[in-house]
Amino acid sequence: MIRTSLFVVFVEMFLCIAAYPQTAINPKAPFTSRDVDLWKQMQARRPETQRQSPNIATGEPFKVLGNLYSVGVPIGNSFLLTSPQGHMLLNTGYAESAEQMGRNIEALGFKLSDIKILLPTHWHNDGGGGTAYFKEKTGAAVMAGASDIAFLQAGGEGNQRIPAVKVDRAVFNGDVITLGPLSVTAYTIPGHTPGSTSFSFKVREENQDYTVFQYCCGQNIPQNFSANPNYSDAGMRHTFEVFRKVLPVDVYVWGPSSGFFLAARLAKFKAGDKLAFVDRSTFPAFAAWLEVEYETKVRNLAQ
Repeated sequence: MIRTSLFVVFVEMFLCIAAYPQTAINPKAPFTSRDVDLWKQMQARRPETQRQSPNIATGEPFKVLGNLYSVGVPIGNSFLLTSPQGHMLLNTGYAESAEQMGRNIEALGFKLSDIKILLPTHWHNDGGGGTAYFKEKTGAAVMAGASDIAFLQAGGEGNQRIPAVKVDRAVFNGDVITLGPLSVTAYTIPGHTPGSTSFSFKVREENQDYTVFQYCCGQNIPQNFSANPNYSDAGMRHTFEVFRKVLPVDVYVWGPSSGFFLAARLAKFKAGDKLAFVDRSTFPAFAAWLEVEYETKVRNLAQ
């Protein structure tokens, strides 16, 4: 009789919980639920944009804004930040496409020998695979997130093998990397790899400064992130602090998966819109979505 009563109590408790679903998780200010919805809408349009933009995979080089150029293969993976005193290559891309990226840079009228700083965003092939090639071709200094240096110098690990390369300088959170008039602030955001690094900098177009944020790379949070040593709650909280710190972001790029976003705006740029890639709504949309995604997984793990 007692067991039956206990069973009834447990069933009633379950039904009460089911009757009152968990409240929706919203991002913290200044991000909003409308930002989350916008990101979902952008992702829903992604397959169609990719079908209409065959140039994404071939990596057509083009000017983004001011002295910033997309040179990666695919589009969105790597960028050249230029100055009369030398250039920075942000995200050195795949080892297999390094030669093509070099041709992209030259097609834009720049010399490889003028690249003075290489900034791989992380040690994986899509972020740092081309570092050894460009270091050999240019003699540029390699600067990388401190926790990724061992992987870059060892040639990766496991099924992620890359050409090994010597790193000349360790980059830490908040470091400012300068070259002539260029000034790039680095933010180490562990998750995707231990030392994955994002970059914030300004470019100038028609006497107006614009903030660019190149993010790497932890948008693919594993379902059980607690089992991945690269992820931690402190690391993710730091990520969201950085997201708020870099606001407002005028131009947002986030690696090879951003190709669809850039390709969709390239036609406008070719039609004469010099500010085609400026959009202050894109980064808050992503940041809000990622925060909700993370907080949802935290709540699920806590249950």
